[in-house]
Amino acid sequence: MNIPRRSFLRYASLAAAGSVAGLGPFGALNALAQGTSDYKALVCIFLFGGNDGNNMLVPIDTAGYANYAALRGPLGLAQSSLLPLTGAAGFGLNPNLPEIQALFNNNNAAMVANVGTLVRPITRADYLTGKASTPQNLFSHLDQQNIWQNSEPLSSVNVGWGGRIADVLLGGNSPGKYPVVTSVAGAPIFCNGSNTSYSAIIPGDVGSVSCYEGSECTPNRC
Repeated sequence: MNIPRRSFLRYASLAAAGSVAGLGPFGALNALAQGTSDYKALVCIFLFGGNDGNNMLVPIDTAGYANYAALRGPLGLAQSSLLPLTGAAGFGLNPNLPEIQALFNNNNAAMVANVGTLVRPITRADYLTGKASTPQNLFSHLDQQNIWQNSEPLSSVNVGWGGRIADVLLGGNSPGKYPVVTSVAGAPIFCNGSNTSYSAIIPGDVGSVSCYEGSECTPNRC
């Protein structure tokens, strides 16, 4: 999926606007956000593998950077260009991320590093001998994208962890008035719930809202 940054921001803005461009069903979201002092929303941005994490958060200390440079070769960033992080000694950010640096240094952002779809840490020998459980189709990019969304590395399920959160929160979010989960990038597995529906703003068609996975949902009416 290829959505330009400007388009993504446009879709996100439309989703937040509620009543703009035919997004009438989301007026309730606007009302709730304006009527409560503790309203919170979780925004998840999934790049489908489009981020080079090793060049995003980089070891900046002498020994760590030397190892990084040896492994990355010509793809490595200059040590002097990395943006230092307060309270994260030994690491710096890609020079194109000064806004993230500011958020981190002001305690408004955090980094969760060294994560993946593995069930547990394994060695190359463990993998080659089959002694360790590994995610289904470990070297398939598409399958690993799905696992990131459903958090089920050992089985294939069509329910995402965003949808499971919606299942839990449904009772406290006025079911029937608006969907708990809204996608601004089509219909990803992440949004699928067992007992909840979600709505999606389809890129290229921001004048309407489509609902998925619910028998009572129809386009433009959630």
